[in-house]
Amino acid sequence: MNHYTHFTLKKREMLKHFIDIGKNQTEISILLGKNKSSISREIKRNSQNGEYIPDVALDRYKNRHLNCG
Repeated sequence: MNHYTHFTLKKREMLKHFIDIGKNQTEISILLGKNKSSISREIKRNSQNGEYIPDVALDRYKNRHLNCG
């Protein structure tokens, strides 16, 4: 059974806020209820010029989702 849920725009905005106030990935994972590796992967995949932008992250996710398979 798959319990994975994708990041919503709200979760991405919360992620950005936690990054901005200096929380580390472990703290963010606890606060968002996500695995630490999911936080790391989300930031790595969707950062642009070293900055994480929630709207851009959501657009990138949607593009990858449309082009998979």
